[in-house]
Amino acid sequence: MPLSPQVAILTSLEQDSLLLCAMVSRLIARHVNFTGFLENHVPEQFSPELLKYPILFLDRQALARLTSAESAQLQEYARSNIVKVYDYVGATADRGQLNAHAEILVNSALVHLERPYTMDDMPRQDADRTLDFICRKAKRYFEGQNHNEFTLHNLRGLESLISQSDEFIAILESVFSYNRGHERFFNHDQIGGWAYAYRHYQLTGRREFADAMVKLADQVIASRPRTPEGILSGSGFTDDPLALHHGEFPGYEPHCTMRRNLVYTEILHFHGALFAACAAYSGKQSYLDEALLLMRHIRDYQLDPTDGLPFHYSIGGKPGGVKWGRAAAHALWGADLMLQFHPDMSDCYRREILEFIDHIGTGLLKTQMDSGLWHNILDVSLSTPETSCTICFAAVFGRLKDEKYSSMVLKARNALLAMSWRGGIAENCAGTGLAADADYYIKRPHNYLFNALLALALNKLES
Repeated sequence: MPLSPQVAILTSLEQDSLLLCAMVSRLIARHVNFTGFLENHVPEQFSPELLKYPILFLDRQALARLTSAESAQLQEYARSNIVKVYDYVGATADRGQLNAHAEILVNSALVHLERPYTMDDMPRQDADRTLDFICRKAKRYFEGQNHNEFTLHNLRGLESLISQSDEFIAILESVFSYNRGHERFFNHDQIGGWAYAYRHYQLTGRREFADAMVKLADQVIASRPRTPEGILSGSGFTDDPLALHHGEFPGYEPHCTMRRNLVYTEILHFHGALFAACAAYSGKQSYLDEALLLMRHIRDYQLDPTDGLPFHYSIGGKPGGVKWGRAAAHALWGADLMLQFHPDMSDCYRREILEFIDHIGTGLLKTQMDSGLWHNILDVSLSTPETSCTICFAAVFGRLKDEKYSSMVLKARNALLAMSWRGGIAENCAGTGLAADADYYIKRPHNYLFNALLALALNKLES
């Protein structure tokens, strides 16, 4: 039997507007179904059908354009039901402010519902329709000139949908034509996407971008600082520790060398991709050795031997932070990308990477929530459920095709279909730095985010 909405929304805003997505995200996070959820389109025209629900959200323009008869119906409805006008927020509000506003407004409305709702109350999006949204939005993303962490994420998601097409090749050429002239990349986020220069070579036989990729990797190896253990740092240059002479943001911490003693799992995500691709393209084992050295450090110093789950970072060989969900995701994505970009590596290295993945997976089997999601701090049940790590766990362990993880992957995939909207996902932990205590991670805001990696979790044909 189809699950009926619990609340109604009427909007005059664009369907992908930041405010509407913030509102929708907070409803999805509370597992509250709303009008237009399965259609991926909130109603834009008033209808008496919207007054069948105990709560109605609408914006000022939608209110202003009601006819006198419709306005009278709404007034009568408001005598015994809840009406929330949701766009009384500053015109210059940024994404963070909009999310905070939506969280307050939605939660204050939902106290009027008869009971709290659970994942069982949410219908599931159609996977193919969600994949279509992802494909269209990822293509739109690359209409701009971007080179950041989402370059890697969105290329990877798009590859799973249109990998052999001329359109995908054209996107790769646009990305690398624009970025080839940039002499220095300050942070690991900016270099991971260059692994796809090797994919461009595989698809076309042309070497110009792959050669530029290797040149970039050589520059990173030569100019980044290293930790006392010899691990290549994720940011900065030894000859310009405060980034005073390169780039537009002098002293900006992610571009400096202030993290030179830290090993954190994000580095493996992006270095794993780049250096595996360089090793496969050049035939030089030294590139893969950089990624393997980092993975082994995380394995030996950051994985908790009692449960297999990684701490976010280590310093001086001592684990720090918490077992943040996306920290585990970064480590797993990095290991998975090493396998993807260098499938012909020696069997001994392949086994080592798979054992690393399996070690973390054993801990994930024990910490998955009944809903199919995982907590933002994997082993802290009071922390909020989180979707970006769930995307990773569904994708990476789905690709393994190991029976041990089949139920875990199915539950996660099912949960993601209840948490997605127009190809994006609710309950994404907002960009997180590093901290020594759990309180910081628990307080991180969660929001709606488009990330094409969702395609890897949902696409049955991805291998």
